[in-house]
Amino acid sequence: MSNTYNPVKAARNTLQEVVEPLDVPETLEADTMDLFKRVRDETDAPDNGKSIEQVVTACFVLTARGSSELYTAEGVVPFTSDSIDTTDIHTATRYILTELDINDRSMFFQDPHKHVDRISRELDVTTADTEQAHDFISILQTEGATSGKKAGTVAASVVYLVGYLHTEHDGASRYVQKDIAEIANVSEVSIRNTYTTFAQILHSHSEADVTFDDMWWWL
Repeated sequence: MSNTYNPVKAARNTLQEVVEPLDVPETLEADTMDLFKRVRDETDAPDNGKSIEQVVTACFVLTARGSSELYTAEGVVPFTSDSIDTTDIHTATRYILTELDINDRSMFFQDPHKHVDRISRELDVTTADTEQAHDFISILQTEGATSGKKAGTVAASVVYLVGYLHTEHDGASRYVQKDIAEIANVSEVSIRNTYTTFAQILHSHSEADVTFDDMWWWL
């Protein structure tokens, strides 16, 4: 009895071969596979002349746009087989964006809310803190404060900031900065440079400033 071909399994194996030399975080691999499954379910790829390797590599390059490490087609192609080149990857990324009728701003891996959910799952962030992080991000987006910032940086900074709101004013967040940074695939420096700016915006905002009354002076 022959084994049934599983495109998801094949894609996962291919992705492992591509990203292993690049020391890619597991969370980024998981997001890549989520996008691949969406491409498989909503388009005719990879059964339209595009190989599994071409499609999953393009998914990885697209997903990495939402991380602090930008893995480009040019940077990834040396770790792929000789059967594809950068043109193949670029062609596949354009196909995915067009067929899914999405743009970089709306893609799930560019959405800081998605990153909050992932951070919350892996760090066991409380439901109340997770909801507050989502509320803060919505306010910051409305104010234009997240423009030009990586989705992962926005989410990590907000979760870290929320952690400050429920301490005993000992100068530390209840969520460890290093842990958040690793999960969101951003640097601790990015978090430190961003969360205080967000705090200032939220402190003066009519929908959030009361939350910061007790912490503002020691932030």
